[in-house]
Amino acid sequence: FPVTIIGGLIVVVLEMLLLSVLLIKSLGRLKVGLALIVLIFTAVVVFSQKMVVRSGVEPGLGVLNITKALNKDGRLPTWSFVWEDVLRDPWKGAGFGRNTFSHRYAGEPILEDFPHAHAHNFIIDRLIQLGFPGTVVFLLLFWSIPASLYRRRSVSNSSWDLMIVGFALCVGVFLKNMTDDFFFREYGYLFWIISGSLLGRQYHEVCKARYFQLRA
Repeated sequence: FPVTIIGGLIVVVLEMLLLSVLLIKSLGRLKVGLALIVLIFTAVVVFSQKMVVRSGVEPGLGVLNITKALNKDGRLPTWSFVWEDVLRDPWKGAGFGRNTFSHRYAGEPILEDFPHAHAHNFIIDRLIQLGFPGTVVFLLLFWSIPASLYRRRSVSNSSWDLMIVGFALCVGVFLKNMTDDFFFREYGYLFWIISGSLLGRQYHEVCKARYFQLRA
Protein backbone atom coordinates (compact mmCIF):
# COMPACT_ATOMS: atom_id res chain seq x y z
CA PHE A 1 0.00 0.00 0.00
CA PRO A 2 1.49 3.39 -0.96
CA VAL A 3 0.14 5.14 2.14
CA THR A 4 1.62 2.48 4.44
CA ILE A 5 5.06 2.87 2.85
CA ILE A 6 5.00 6.66 2.99
CA GLY A 7 3.75 6.52 6.59
CA GLY A 8 6.58 4.14 7.44
CA LEU A 9 9.13 6.57 5.97
CA ILE A 10 7.75 9.47 8.01
CA VAL A 11 7.91 7.38 11.19
CA VAL A 12 11.49 6.23 10.54
CA VAL A 13 12.67 9.81 9.94
CA LEU A 14 10.96 11.09 13.10
CA GLU A 15 12.42 8.22 15.13
CA MET A 16 15.89 9.09 13.85
CA LEU A 17 15.42 12.74 14.82
CA LEU A 18 14.18 11.92 18.31
CA LEU A 19 16.83 9.32 19.09
CA SER A 20 19.60 11.54 17.71
CA VAL A 21 19.08 13.72 20.80
CA LEU A 22 20.63 10.90 22.85
CA LEU A 23 23.77 10.88 20.72
CA ILE A 24 24.46 14.62 20.61
CA LYS A 25 25.98 14.64 24.11
CA SER A 26 28.51 11.93 23.30
CA LEU A 27 29.21 12.49 19.59
CA GLY A 28 28.53 16.19 19.09
CA ARG A 29 26.06 17.98 16.83
CA LEU A 30 28.21 17.89 13.69
CA LYS A 31 28.72 14.12 13.66
CA VAL A 32 25.10 13.42 14.57
CA GLY A 33 23.89 15.88 11.91
CA LEU A 34 26.00 14.26 9.19
CA ALA A 35 24.89 10.79 10.26
CA LEU A 36 21.25 11.92 10.13
CA ILE A 37 21.64 13.26 6.60
CA VAL A 38 23.13 9.96 5.41
CA LEU A 39 20.52 7.84 7.22
CA ILE A 40 17.55 9.93 6.05
CA PHE A 41 18.81 9.87 2.45
CA THR A 42 19.24 6.09 2.69
CA ALA A 43 15.74 5.70 4.12
CA VAL A 44 14.21 7.78 1.31
CA VAL A 45 15.99 5.68 -1.31
CA VAL A 46 14.95 2.39 0.31
CA PHE A 47 11.32 3.40 0.79
CA SER A 48 11.16 4.86 -2.73
CA GLN A 49 12.36 1.55 -4.13
CA LYS A 50 9.74 -0.19 -2.03
CA MET A 51 7.08 2.04 -3.59
CA VAL A 52 8.30 1.17 -7.09
CA VAL A 53 8.29 -2.58 -6.41
CA ARG A 54 5.07 -2.90 -4.43
CA SER A 55 2.93 -0.16 -5.95
CA GLY A 56 3.93 -0.25 -9.59
CA VAL A 57 4.66 3.49 -9.78
CA GLU A 58 7.36 5.03 -11.96
CA PRO A 59 10.80 5.54 -10.37
CA GLY A 60 11.66 9.10 -9.32
CA LEU A 61 10.46 11.68 -6.82
CA GLY A 62 6.90 10.99 -7.92
CA VAL A 63 6.87 7.90 -5.71
CA LEU A 64 6.68 10.25 -2.70
CA ASN A 65 3.57 12.03 -4.00
CA ILE A 66 1.27 11.65 -1.00
CA THR A 67 -1.81 13.01 -2.79
CA LYS A 68 -1.44 10.47 -5.58
CA ALA A 69 -0.89 7.70 -3.05
CA LEU A 70 -4.03 8.65 -1.13
CA ASN A 71 -6.11 8.66 -4.29
CA LYS A 72 -4.99 5.08 -5.03
CA ASP A 73 -5.72 3.92 -1.48
CA GLY A 74 -9.07 2.86 -0.05
CA ARG A 75 -8.45 4.00 3.51
CA LEU A 76 -9.90 7.52 3.47
CA PRO A 77 -13.38 6.60 2.17
CA THR A 78 -13.41 3.64 4.58
CA TRP A 79 -12.51 5.83 7.55
CA SER A 80 -15.13 8.37 6.51
CA PHE A 81 -17.76 5.63 6.32
CA VAL A 82 -16.82 4.27 9.75
CA TRP A 83 -16.78 7.76 11.30
CA GLU A 84 -20.29 8.49 10.07
CA ASP A 85 -21.49 5.11 11.31
CA VAL A 86 -19.94 5.57 14.77
CA LEU A 87 -21.56 9.00 15.10
CA ARG A 88 -24.99 7.35 14.89
CA ASP A 89 -24.32 5.62 18.23
CA PRO A 90 -21.07 6.97 19.68
CA TRP A 91 -21.49 5.55 23.18
CA LYS A 92 -21.41 1.88 22.28
CA GLY A 93 -18.71 -0.20 20.61
CA ALA A 94 -18.89 -3.56 18.88
CA GLY A 95 -16.45 -5.30 21.24
CA PHE A 96 -12.74 -6.15 21.28
CA GLY A 97 -11.03 -7.97 18.45
CA ARG A 98 -8.83 -7.06 15.53
CA ASN A 99 -11.46 -8.46 13.13
CA THR A 100 -14.36 -6.51 14.65
CA PHE A 101 -14.31 -4.20 11.62
CA SER A 102 -14.93 -7.02 9.10
CA HIS A 103 -17.54 -8.67 11.33
CA ARG A 104 -19.46 -5.46 11.98
CA TYR A 105 -19.55 -4.38 8.34
CA ALA A 106 -19.88 -7.78 6.70
CA GLY A 107 -21.97 -7.40 3.55
CA GLU A 108 -21.51 -3.61 3.41
CA PRO A 109 -20.49 -2.21 -0.02
CA ILE A 110 -17.50 -0.49 1.61
CA LEU A 111 -15.79 -3.86 2.10
CA GLU A 112 -15.90 -4.55 -1.65
CA ASP A 113 -13.35 -1.76 -2.18
CA PHE A 114 -11.54 -2.38 1.12
CA PRO A 115 -11.57 -6.16 1.75
CA HIS A 116 -9.58 -6.19 4.99
CA ALA A 117 -10.13 -7.56 8.47
CA HIS A 118 -9.47 -4.21 10.17
CA ALA A 119 -9.64 -0.52 9.30
CA HIS A 120 -5.85 0.04 9.07
CA ASN A 121 -6.01 2.84 11.67
CA PHE A 122 -5.91 1.97 15.33
CA ILE A 123 -7.97 5.01 16.37
CA ILE A 124 -10.73 4.08 13.92
CA ASP A 125 -10.49 0.47 15.10
CA ARG A 126 -10.81 1.60 18.74
CA LEU A 127 -13.89 3.65 17.84
CA ILE A 128 -15.46 0.57 16.25
CA GLN A 129 -14.56 -1.62 19.21
CA LEU A 130 -15.04 0.74 22.16
CA GLY A 131 -17.11 3.73 21.02
CA PHE A 132 -16.09 7.26 21.99
CA PRO A 133 -15.79 6.74 25.78
CA GLY A 134 -13.49 3.73 25.43
CA THR A 135 -11.39 5.42 22.76
CA VAL A 136 -10.87 8.48 24.97
CA VAL A 137 -9.79 6.26 27.88
CA PHE A 138 -7.45 4.32 25.59
CA LEU A 139 -5.80 7.52 24.31
CA LEU A 140 -5.43 8.92 27.83
CA LEU A 141 -3.76 5.69 28.93
CA PHE A 142 -1.49 5.62 25.89
CA TRP A 143 -0.29 9.21 26.25
CA SER A 144 0.02 8.98 30.05
CA ILE A 145 3.29 7.13 29.42
CA PRO A 146 5.26 10.02 27.83
CA ALA A 147 3.50 12.43 30.21
CA SER A 148 4.75 10.45 33.22
CA LEU A 149 8.25 10.17 31.77
CA TYR A 150 8.27 13.93 31.13
CA ARG A 151 7.34 14.79 34.73
CA ARG A 152 10.36 12.89 36.08
CA ARG A 153 12.83 13.96 33.39
CA SER A 154 14.92 16.20 35.66
CA VAL A 155 15.68 13.59 38.33
CA SER A 156 18.91 12.48 36.62
CA ASN A 157 20.63 12.23 33.24
CA SER A 158 19.29 8.71 32.93
CA SER A 159 15.74 9.97 33.52
CA TRP A 160 16.15 12.42 30.64
CA ASP A 161 17.39 9.65 28.34
CA LEU A 162 14.51 7.40 29.39
CA MET A 163 12.07 10.19 28.51
CA ILE A 164 13.55 10.54 25.00
CA VAL A 165 13.32 6.78 24.43
CA GLY A 166 9.72 6.76 25.67
CA PHE A 167 8.80 9.69 23.42
CA ALA A 168 10.36 7.96 20.41
CA LEU A 169 8.50 4.74 21.24
CA CYS A 170 5.09 6.38 21.64
CA VAL A 171 5.40 8.71 18.65
CA GLY A 172 6.59 5.86 16.43
CA VAL A 173 3.86 3.43 17.51
CA PHE A 174 1.13 6.08 17.28
CA LEU A 175 2.04 7.39 13.83
CA LYS A 176 2.75 3.99 12.27
CA ASN A 177 -0.61 2.72 13.43
CA MET A 178 -2.42 5.65 11.86
CA THR A 179 -2.13 3.84 8.51
CA ASP A 180 -2.31 0.30 9.90
CA ASP A 181 -3.13 -1.49 13.14
CA PHE A 182 -0.33 -3.56 14.62
CA PHE A 183 -1.44 -2.67 18.15
CA PHE A 184 -2.80 -6.08 19.11
CA ARG A 185 -1.63 -9.24 20.89
CA GLU A 186 2.17 -9.59 20.94
CA TYR A 187 2.81 -6.14 19.46
CA GLY A 188 0.56 -4.46 22.00
CA TYR A 189 2.05 -6.53 24.81
CA LEU A 190 5.55 -5.56 23.74
CA PHE A 191 4.62 -1.86 23.79
CA TRP A 192 3.23 -2.04 27.33
CA ILE A 193 6.17 -4.15 28.56
CA ILE A 194 8.76 -1.68 27.23
CA SER A 195 6.73 1.26 28.55
CA GLY A 196 6.48 -0.36 31.97
CA SER A 197 10.24 -1.00 31.97
CA LEU A 198 10.97 2.65 31.16
CA LEU A 199 8.61 3.89 33.87
CA GLY A 200 10.00 1.39 36.36
CA ARG A 201 13.57 2.39 35.66
CA GLN A 202 12.73 6.06 35.96
CA TYR A 203 10.92 5.42 39.26
CA HIS A 204 14.09 3.68 40.47
CA GLU A 205 16.00 6.88 39.67
CA VAL A 206 13.47 8.87 41.71
CA CYS A 207 13.82 6.53 44.69
CA LYS A 208 17.62 6.68 44.46
CA ALA A 209 17.58 10.48 44.36
CA ARG A 210 15.30 10.63 47.42
CA TYR A 211 17.56 8.20 49.28
CA PHE A 212 20.64 10.34 48.76
CA GLN A 213 18.70 13.44 49.74
CA LEU A 214 17.74 11.79 53.04
CA ARG A 215 21.34 10.66 53.58
CA ALA A 216 22.53 14.21 53.02
